[in-house]
Amino acid sequence: MAAGRSSRAVLKGPRLKVPWAGSRGLAAEKGIDYDAARKGVMDSLVGIPIGRPSRPREVADLVAFLASPRAGSITGTEYIIGGGTVPTV
Repeated sequence: MAAGRSSRAVLKGPRLKVPWAGSRGLAAEKGIDYDAARKGVMDSLVGIPIGRPSRPREVADLVAFLASPRAGSITGTEYIIGGGTVPTV
């Protein structure tokens, strides 16, 4: 690695989109309203310990921090934003 360069990686897991991609199509297909379709999608995402996917803003906030001078001494790291879906030690 060249002097003055650092490496950081942000690995994103399931994330919430507004509106959640597919929920409108699912609602129309099943003849239910958008909120019921979204709830069905959320219920199918078992195993997210925080109970919801990450929000785009949460990913953006981490990337902004890592790109800022405040993270200047952080190097060679990986950050997983997945609501706890990836077990780590």
